[in-house]
Amino acid sequence: LTYFGNADYDEITDIALDAEGNVLIGLTTLSALLPTTDAIQAEPSGGFDLYLARLDPSLTTLLQATYLGGTNNDYLTDLELGPDGSIFLRGVTRSTDFPTENPLQGDLAGDHDDFIVRLSSDGSSIVYSTYLGGSGSEGRSAGLLEPIEGQLAIAPDGSAWLTGWTGSHDFPTVAPLQSEHGGGEADCHVMQLSADGTELLFSTFLGGDSNDRCHDIALDADGAIHLLGVTSSRNPSLLNPDGIGGDGYPGSVSYLARLSPGGAGLDNLFRHHDVASSDGSPPSVTILKHLLVDSRGAAHAAGFTWRADVPLAHPVQDELNLGVNDSATDALVMTLSPDGDTVELSTYLGGGTGMSPSAPWGDDYALDIALDAGGRLLVTGETHSLDFPTVEPIQPDYDTSGSIPFPWSSDAFILRIGGLDIPTLRVRPGVSNNLDMGWDETNGDPRFGIYRGTLESLVRRHAYDHALVTDCHLRTNATVPIAEESSYFLLARFEQDGRQDFGVDSRGRRRGGPDTPCP
Repeated sequence: LTYFGNADYDEITDIALDAEGNVLIGLTTLSALLPTTDAIQAEPSGGFDLYLARLDPSLTTLLQATYLGGTNNDYLTDLELGPDGSIFLRGVTRSTDFPTENPLQGDLAGDHDDFIVRLSSDGSSIVYSTYLGGSGSEGRSAGLLEPIEGQLAIAPDGSAWLTGWTGSHDFPTVAPLQSEHGGGEADCHVMQLSADGTELLFSTFLGGDSNDRCHDIALDADGAIHLLGVTSSRNPSLLNPDGIGGDGYPGSVSYLARLSPGGAGLDNLFRHHDVASSDGSPPSVTILKHLLVDSRGAAHAAGFTWRADVPLAHPVQDELNLGVNDSATDALVMTLSPDGDTVELSTYLGGGTGMSPSAPWGDDYALDIALDAGGRLLVTGETHSLDFPTVEPIQPDYDTSGSIPFPWSSDAFILRIGGLDIPTLRVRPGVSNNLDMGWDETNGDPRFGIYRGTLESLVRRHAYDHALVTDCHLRTNATVPIAEESSYFLLARFEQDGRQDFGVDSRGRRRGGPDTPCP
């Protein structure tokens, strides 16, 4: 654990681990005296600049550090590593002299433009660096009132997928799903840049007549593009076919969208509606901002809500913690099945008691999400709640000793939502493929294995493709013929003769036994 910064503003935007376990840290900084070594740019150029550092795994040695930026403001929004270890930096700039190399677009086109930089794996040289934008503004409004946004995902071939938002009606498009700006303040944009940065392979608007944002992007194993964002456009659009929404965040619709590989079409759209209450009061809001797609193709999203009637599934916390004055925001975590049709997990996370009588509410925001090696969700964020729920905490209590008043003061939180690593069963027809699930009696952990026998089909009890699902609550059976070698995933619980033989709940805990009847 270490501090990292200097005398002025330093914000860590993202971190990554290289193949040797070294820690790459990406910052947006105003500090002029951060240490540099083997630097591409040894000194800041003015305003906010990017700063990239590489520390050894123990966090005790600075292996490499460099500034990157122009004479105006430059903001880092994402840091990713390519399949060869290349370092990709994504952000927003207002500098007319942002450093470029082999650029697809060599000049700033509007008030703010997106940029992408690809560095060599050792960080010693720029492979390419380019502006991306139109005559309006990308990623940040001219009045600087909107958050700075823009995310990145790297494909196995080294091409880069970018998303963000644009106010430019002349934003460049290639093979677009939507060829024109929707007409509102901002449209989501999605684009693919070739591995060498010389060609724009795909670029499209996504939006309607109001405010449409893409907050995050991820690629699955099949190359499909997953998008997470919010739309408040009233008119029908690709992101909002029914035209549900209003101005600004109130009346907005958070969405999870999936584009087919290469951006050829919109495969799936899941919308999380926010609607006015029955008494006519303004709608409460749910904003999902952070996205992760696992090896199954399931999408995990994290954000926040002050809506008390969010549809829940296997919740860890089943109520919005409104606090003493019935007004608070809780973190929200949601998992969507690989087919995009089923909410596998939806839960509140948060407290409700603020720091003082003048600020009695406790707001909680999920700021990022990840999976550990056991397939359990890790969620981090910020809390203003004195009663944020804790389990086996390193720090059990909110630190109220600081001098910064609420609402500017907050504590960070990190939590793990227990779960079960989803095993893959590789099967071939007529070969010993039968699946056995049991419990290791020595420590109570779930055990999976293969026992002798031949298998021509698998019994499926839910509408997941290539999934063997058994659960007391699922009543329909279907047989899945095995025509060729395939991968199947085991989900949920087993039952035998109408009784729950053994099982795992949504938190990864053992439930039931041979004498436990199915509910």
